Amino acid sequence: TITGETVVYSNYKPPGDAFDKTGAKAPGQPGTAEGFVPPKAGDRWVPNPSARGKNRFGWEDADGNVWVPTGPGSPARPGDAHGGPHWDVIDKNGKKIKDAYPGGHTR
Repeated sequence: TITGETVVYSNYKPPGDAFDKTGAKAPGQPGTAEGFVPPKAGDRWVPNPSARGKNRFGWEDADGNVWVPTGPGSPARPGDAHGGPHWDVIDKNGKKIKDAYPGGHTR
């Protein structure tokens, strides 16, 4: 923009498995039980602002944070989803805020 602000537009469509609680994008889309509040304009699937890790997209919340699903993990790669499938909540600047688990537990 003219004022030097960064404007990010997202027309990304979530892949079909983005809603699957047990698939590659487990635990799926976060909800109110986890403390997730979607933007007023509706669901947005946006790039991960940290640009690290294998999970490059996630769900944007009303505050502009991105909830990046970890996937299910596997015995061969248990570190992928330490503690089970969850969302890495990343702020606008790419800093991880918390791990949010289904049902509302955080760490």
